[in-house]
Amino acid sequence: MHPLRCLHDMCPEGSVRHDSDKIPEIIKANVKYTIKCMNLCAEYLGDIEEKGKCLKRMKKHFNNERIIPEITLEELEKLYNV
Repeated sequence: MHPLRCLHDMCPEGSVRHDSDKIPEIIKANVKYTIKCMNLCAEYLGDIEEKGKCLKRMKKHFNNERIIPEITLEELEKLYNV
């Protein structure tokens, strides 16, 4: 038996999770955080339009968070040709 499989079997149910299992939780947390930021922008800047501006900024932020790993993966693929 593979040693990691043995460790996996010994851990309590739910204590070992793969990164892909966490994706829905991360997405939910990101959306919750964005809504919180939007509401704070409207409250502290005193303008409901600030919610929309905040949403645009958050979308830009998460777009950048997506682009960086995509380009990194492209660069890593090039290593096969080295």
